[in-house]
Formats: sequence, structure tokens, C-alpha cells
Amino acid sequence: DTEFVFFQTSPNINQTDALTQCINWGGNLATITSAVEDSLLFYSNPDLSLTNTCHIGLNDIDDEAGTDGDAFVWIDNSTSSYRKWGTLAYEFPRSNANYDCVRHRYRDGAGELSQGWFNALCTNERNCYFCSKSGISNGCDLIYDSSCYKVFEVS
Repeated sequence: DTEFVFFQTSPNINQTDALTQCINWGGNLATITSAVEDSLLFYSNPDLSLTNTCHIGLNDIDDEAGTDGDAFVWIDNSTSSYRKWGTLAYEFPRSNANYDCVRHRYRDGAGELSQGWFNALCTNERNCYFCSKSGISNGCDLIYDSSCYKVFEVS
């Protein structure tokens, strides 16, 4: 069972600071293992107009992935192969040595609601991030394939 939390922050924070906050919460930056989890996170943002990208736990810091994205790993070392690269030209895994951290996107370049991931600078600051940890503390928001998911917002 997995518990996810959506954090909205002010001021904005970078990926390293988001990771520290997740660890302080008892988890890690979110590992997304399926389309169900990805959609759960996408729709957990209480106001999709507030932001267009959030930090998640996928990166290629230790081994530059290149354009096929095969070296991206989850920060908790999970083996999930699920990926949701965006469909916009700039969203496919970029081999730029500095674009190591992955963002969860809510809106496309035209501002339309649209779901996908892309890699960017880890130092880029965002106003939201997702954490995950095992073990549900207070019931389930969704039960799917015998797994229990709970999502809540902490400001």
C-alpha cells in the first residue's frame, strides 16, 4: 500500500530541498509505478491552475540517459519501469548533461490541461512536489488492483 502526499510550497523549492522535505515526512520523492498512480497524482492537485510542473523522484544524475531515457532511475531504487514522457517536442528525455531531474506536468505550452513528464535542471524551483511512502495511516482514497492509495495535500 502506498501513501502519496501533494505538497504546495511558497516560496518555490528545488528538487534537493523537495527530497529533504519528503524524507522529513518519512518518505521519498514519489515513485510512480502505474498509469493509475500517475493519474491519481495528476488529479490530486486541488487547483490545477496554480502550477504546471511538480517534482517527482525520477532522475538520471548518476548515468546520463541520452534520448532513449533508459538510465533514469527512481530515487528510492525501485525497479518500476513505468514512464509517462510528454508528447511535446521538448519533453522527450533530453541528453543535456544538466537536465537530470524529472517533472510531472499539468499544462502544455498553450496552457491547456495536459499530463506528461519531462527532464529539467534539478536546480529549477517549483511550487509543488509529490512524496510517497509505504503504509497507509488513515483509510484509502482509491483501491485498485488490491492496492490502497491515499492522497492528501499539505501546505
